[in-house]
Amino acid sequence: MVGRDKICEAGFVVRRRTLTVPPAGIEEVRPILKQLAASRGKLKHLTSKIPSVSSGSTANGGMPATQNGAERGFSGQAKLDSLRSQRSSIQALLKNEKARLQEWMTRFGVAPQLQGWFKSPNGFDRIGYWNQVEETPADLGLESTFPLYPLIPNSSDRSHVGNFATVYFGLLPTMLTDTDRLGRARFDDHELYEVRCYVKRDLAARDRDQPCLCSDKTFWSEPTAAYKLASHFDLTGTSNQPVTIQLPDLQTLAAQAKPSLGVAFAKPDKYLSFTAGSDGKPLNISQSSGFQICSFALPLITIVATFLFELFLPVVTILFQLWWMLALKFCIPPEISVAGGVNAEIALDASLSFEASIEANVDASIGANFGAETEAGLIAQYAPIALANLEVTLRQASDPATAPSPTAQLDFEPEVAHA
Repeated sequence: MVGRDKICEAGFVVRRRTLTVPPAGIEEVRPILKQLAASRGKLKHLTSKIPSVSSGSTANGGMPATQNGAERGFSGQAKLDSLRSQRSSIQALLKNEKARLQEWMTRFGVAPQLQGWFKSPNGFDRIGYWNQVEETPADLGLESTFPLYPLIPNSSDRSHVGNFATVYFGLLPTMLTDTDRLGRARFDDHELYEVRCYVKRDLAARDRDQPCLCSDKTFWSEPTAAYKLASHFDLTGTSNQPVTIQLPDLQTLAAQAKPSLGVAFAKPDKYLSFTAGSDGKPLNISQSSGFQICSFALPLITIVATFLFELFLPVVTILFQLWWMLALKFCIPPEISVAGGVNAEIALDASLSFEASIEANVDASIGANFGAETEAGLIAQYAPIALANLEVTLRQASDPATAPSPTAQLDFEPEVAHA
């Protein structure tokens, strides 16, 4: 509730709680951690199948009514009781494994250590290190901080949250180029992090554009809940940052073909060199006779890269039996892509008007994707139910009705209303 004119500096620090496992206890704790992870996964799966019960209401002949109607999917009360019994067993197992982990930590004296990020004492840019810190130090010292910015309300909006208190906001860092002296990234997807905000108050009046000279002690917030960063290949995170690469039109490219700048490769002397004949076989395999820089237009690199990707995708899928990777693919049917051209024509000619519906039907059968020979081999090797599941997955991956959405899995926190 302090006015902004009294605040000298506002910011936050990102810290981690980490620990060092003694070598003598690694083999003992490994199965405990594996069992904990498996139990949590089973518990989450069972909980998703058991509907949440709303208080004070019943339906379907005395059976509890649910918030989302999921109760209808159960064949009866006996099956629901069975799922709840399984969940109780998993919860008991999880509790037991937690007790084992606690006993292991006590016996080996393992305790998490709170660490903050410090800049290099030698002044190297983007180089630092994690070091132990106090929960609420009186002086930040060289610990790395991030700024908080005042949320200035609109004077005409009396309901703006900034009218009821002095509010600051900041941007949480998730990807930085900072590393330690061994090249390890400052943030990764293994450690647990937390945020603490701090404010320094002015003891004397000063102009807004002047540095803080007479600050009071540092006031700290409570730490946030511990969080982990999503991995680089996390599908939920990457799906919110879709990337569309426009492949070149070969006919248009052929009409414009001429030497042009793009991606340049500097070839040193004695570099590998060869040419290919009309049949695709390599000729004149040798080494370059001197230094040269060769530039390739981006469309050329895109064509070759796309060809290699589509050539090796089925090879990797079949060779390593990674059929689940097919669920990561989604293709827009050609009928839908035609709509873009039709819309363009309508925009160019206002006299055009029509009513039509486009039906998207993509043949996602196994044979269509991998050929009759591969289909015959799969039929001979796998049970019908396995092939049916694979075909369903392929159809779902190519069905526009189940197309992925960049915002489908985003969670928004409700705004805090101040009285």
